[in-house]
Amino acid sequence: MGRILRKDECMLQLLQVVREIPEIRQEKVRELKDRIGKGRYAVDADELAGRMLEEALAEALHRSRKPRH
Repeated sequence: MGRILRKDECMLQLLQVVREIPEIRQEKVRELKDRIGKGRYAVDADELAGRMLEEALAEALHRSRKPRH
């Protein structure tokens, strides 16, 4: 039983940490604005396309695993 309580405590601590992470990372936003403003921001089209495909595939797999009613 002690093991279950410890696991629950860890989950609660993890949830607290996640809740404290800001949704918008201001430092990243400032960095990107600065790079865009200086003309030093370039998008790697191949990398972007790859990530989009990965996300679409992951989402499709996730949907296919959900039980259907």
